[in-house]
Amino acid sequence: MLTYDDLDHFDERTMAGLFDPAVSVREQAQTQRRRERILACLHFCRDIPSGQLPADGMLTARKLLRRALRRHRREHGPAAEEMADFLESALAALGEPGGEAQEPIEVAALRHAVEREMEAAARTRSSTGTAVPALLEALARGDFEIGAGSDVASLQEAARKFNGSAEIEIQLRLDGGEFDSGSLARFRLSIACGLWRWSAQPGCCVALDGQEPISLAVDDELLPVMLAGLSVQGGRAITLWSAAVGLQAAS
Repeated sequence: MLTYDDLDHFDERTMAGLFDPAVSVREQAQTQRRRERILACLHFCRDIPSGQLPADGMLTARKLLRRALRRHRREHGPAAEEMADFLESALAALGEPGGEAQEPIEVAALRHAVEREMEAAARTRSSTGTAVPALLEALARGDFEIGAGSDVASLQEAARKFNGSAEIEIQLRLDGGEFDSGSLARFRLSIACGLWRWSAQPGCCVALDGQEPISLAVDDELLPVMLAGLSVQGGRAITLWSAAVGLQAAS
C-alpha cells in the first residue's frame, strides 16, 4: 500500500503538489501513482472497523492530515477549498470526529492569516529560550488553532493609539507531539501596541489544560511568536475574526 515516502509527504508543506497540474510529465506520472496509492489506502481503511486498525497508526494519520489541512488553508486561502474538502473527507474516513461549526470562508481567512504568522515566527525561535518548549514546538509544526474562547476586545482600541496597551486572552487548541487532540493553551498577555512595534509587558502567562499558569518572562520566545500573529494588519485580523465569531455564536 503506502510507501514511507507517501507517509512523509503528508508532513510536508508541498503536499498541495499532489493536486498541482503545473508539473512536468515525469513528475505528473509520479504524482499520479502517489495519489492513487494514498486514495486506495484511504478507501481500504474506510471499510475496516476502527478497532481493527493499529491505534498508533490511526492517530498518526489523523495528526498528519490535520496538519496538512491547516497548512493548506493558511497558505492558499479560499482557493484551497477543493483540496481542503479532500483532506476533510480523508479524516472522516479515518474516523475523525466532526469539529465545531464551520466558519464562513472570509472569517476563517482572518484566523488563518494570524495562525500563519505565528507558525512562521515559531519556526525561527529556539525552544531552549522558553518556559514551555513543547508548546513552541507545537506552534512551529502548525499543530494549533485559535479558539473561539479568546478575548481580544481591548486590543482594538489599544491598536488605534500611538502607545496603547491591552490585556487579552488567547486560546489555542493543540494536538500532536506531547499534546493530545483537544488540549488547550490559554495565554494571558499584556501588550504594548506602539506605532512601529508591539511588545510584551511583564505579567504574561500561559495555562495548559486548566493547570496552574506558567509565567512567561518578557524575553520568552513564545511572546514574539504570539505578537507576530496578533499584529497582522495592525491587530485588525484577530479583532475582526473575534467579532465575527462572536456574532456567529450569538445568532
